[in-house]
Amino acid sequence: MTTESQLERLCSREKWVNPYEVLMLGPNATDEEIRSKFRKISKYIHPDKCRDDRALQAFHILESAYKTLQDQEKKHIYQRIMREAKERVDFERKKENRRRETLGFSKLPEDTIDSELQDMCNRIFREIEERKIHIEKYDFTARKRAREEEEKRREEEESRVQEEKEWERSRDKRVNAWRNFTIKKEKKNVKKKMKSFELKPPTVRMEERPNNPERQVWH
Repeated sequence: MTTESQLERLCSREKWVNPYEVLMLGPNATDEEIRSKFRKISKYIHPDKCRDDRALQAFHILESAYKTLQDQEKKHIYQRIMREAKERVDFERKKENRRRETLGFSKLPEDTIDSELQDMCNRIFREIEERKIHIEKYDFTARKRAREEEEKRREEEESRVQEEKEWERSRDKRVNAWRNFTIKKEKKNVKKKMKSFELKPPTVRMEERPNNPERQVWH
């Protein structure tokens, strides 16, 4: 282990997803082993001791990984992911070895297991990251829809309040209009009643007489 090798290793990737890989440890490493490895690598790349321009970036990556594994909940999550990676690698290697045996080829070399585990871990972390991005997009869409619905509800509420205010402001006008209508109607009814009480002279009908009255004959 050298300063140059650690700086090159830590700064060569755009993003690290597995803190165990950063600290060069397996998933079964104890807390004491994690602290010991962190201190060991820090001696080579700590900015106070290393004047290389990459030291600050490298130490930040190392420290972030160490702090992540100090959180027991996160630590258990990464351990489960690495165990899943091992199970996948074991399954695929057994499947491939059976195929090779059928064809008469030699089995897969054992010295490739570590690199296969590392590749499988990175694959699983990418899958998790993709699901996370998908969920975040879904959440963003859901939050946006919720904001739009809330804005619509708020606008409807404001419109309702405004209509109530307008209705209240026009109340006196409506009351006065109804009062005037009622007064006019009452005056009209009074006039009709007064008219019905007026004395009218009887209608004189002229007696009609026949033009050629017949003479009555008495016996």
